Amino acid sequence: MGSKERTAEIGDMIIQHVGNGDESPTYGGARVKSYIGVVHKITQDKWRHETVFITWSNGRPPRYYEEHGYPSMNVHNLRKDFDIIKGK
Repeated sequence: MGSKERTAEIGDMIIQHVGNGDESPTYGGARVKSYIGVVHKITQDKWRHETVFITWSNGRPPRYYEEHGYPSMNVHNLRKDFDIIKGK
């Protein structure tokens, strides 16, 4: 079995980083802003694909919609964008 350190579970803290850190308008950059939340629900479809739902503490990140959540694999694979702090 593989490590679960990159798999979001209920109670885990998620930190999402938005922006590329380049504030230069010439390159279309944006300062990095971090959003902090806690996983409150995980659903699974008939193909066993999981969706993670997060309660955000400092506002909702762009492109996060409460009714859709995030695909679990995005949180798992996008290491540059998501930090996972295990709750257990």
